[in-house]
Amino acid sequence: MKITTSNINPPVPSRDYDWSAIDSDTYDGAKDSSNRHQVGYGRTEREAIANLMEILADAEDCDPDCWCCQQEATAHTSFSGKPCP
Repeated sequence: MKITTSNINPPVPSRDYDWSAIDSDTYDGAKDSSNRHQVGYGRTEREAIANLMEILADAEDCDPDCWCCQQEATAHTSFSGKPCP
């Protein structure tokens, strides 16, 4: 794993997204990629890395065949609000 961070400082009032973190070894950023949501964000570089690590840990718990798990790595509920199988 190679974590890459960026100070993106978007033009929004909240500072919660100033930093981003990705795993450069696996993240490709493509819209059709299964890991497109695996980006950590935070007020600081350390928070962004911690957020990324949580997202990656959650992704390991996903069933690769579960459609709703593949839609958002951090949300493990279906459209009905029930947990994914």
